[in-house]
Amino acid sequence: MGSLTIIIALILIGLILLGVELFLVPGTTIIGILGFLFTIVGVVSSFTTLGTNMGFLVMGISITCAGLMLYYGFNGNVWQKFSLKDQMKGKFNEDVELIVSMSEEGKTISALRPMGKAEFRKGIVEVRSLGGYLPTHTKVRVIKIQDKVVMVEAMDDSVKQV
Repeated sequence: MGSLTIIIALILIGLILLGVELFLVPGTTIIGILGFLFTIVGVVSSFTTLGTNMGFLVMGISITCAGLMLYYGFNGNVWQKFSLKDQMKGKFNEDVELIVSMSEEGKTISALRPMGKAEFRKGIVEVRSLGGYLPTHTKVRVIKIQDKVVMVEAMDDSVKQV
């Protein structure tokens, strides 16, 4: 009875490790190899310890269990529990032409390094300085809009663009 318990434990551990490999840690890693080895050792042990007839029975049960695990794993919405369901809803200056126009003035609400955000009359947009750093609350003017990128410059000459 002790050898049967060991054989069952080896096969169960092997199948559990294979399941972990397939559904939690995908890729050919040590977990999958260990699971396969545990299962093979359990089946081979059943042949040597319990005889040929019981060995084939244990092998058939092991293959059936592995097949059922694969079937229900891939068809039973197991992946739905692990999949990301959120969507990115961020936009990059999608309506920039409606918010700003050439020579419009605004104020930075974040530091521009050289990218950052600025607030204009109709809203907040992502802007780019002419290659330098501009601190927060700097008054800026739109000098160019190209491919939804709003280029600005500081209105005050005392603010140095580093």
